[in-house]
Amino acid sequence: MSSLISLGLATVLLALVNQILVDEIEQAKRILGWSDLFMGVIVIAIIGNAAEHAVAVMMARHNRMELALGVTAGSSVQIALLIAPPLVLISWVIHQPMSLVFTPLEIAGVALAVLIVTVIALDGQTIWFEGAELLAVYVIFAISAYFMPGVSP
Repeated sequence: MSSLISLGLATVLLALVNQILVDEIEQAKRILGWSDLFMGVIVIAIIGNAAEHAVAVMMARHNRMELALGVTAGSSVQIALLIAPPLVLISWVIHQPMSLVFTPLEIAGVALAVLIVTVIALDGQTIWFEGAELLAVYVIFAISAYFMPGVSP
């Protein structure tokens, strides 16, 4: 019972912190001059998944790469298959349309990420260079998103 209460309390506190983050996003975006793409795909993704990133790094340090990959890839699959589609439907019901229309840069970024993760995961082992490759792709995408005009598709 105490575990359920702790989990419920942590969920409420996390929801409160997330609401504060959402409230400050527009102002930060305006002050810093960042595009919606950069804020959503780079800044919010890093902040929102900080705990997941910490767990993945900790598992990788303990040489439990299958668990580290499962934590990171599982989250992406969960968002793509479980969260995004209902959000689109709910947005339609509440008359705040949210489409899943992506820019060519976003499509290229997702395709490149899937391709590289697949190639890295196929052999069942990792080396430092593969991690550096993934970080390089992320940095390239972040720079591209930063310089992309803030125009909706």
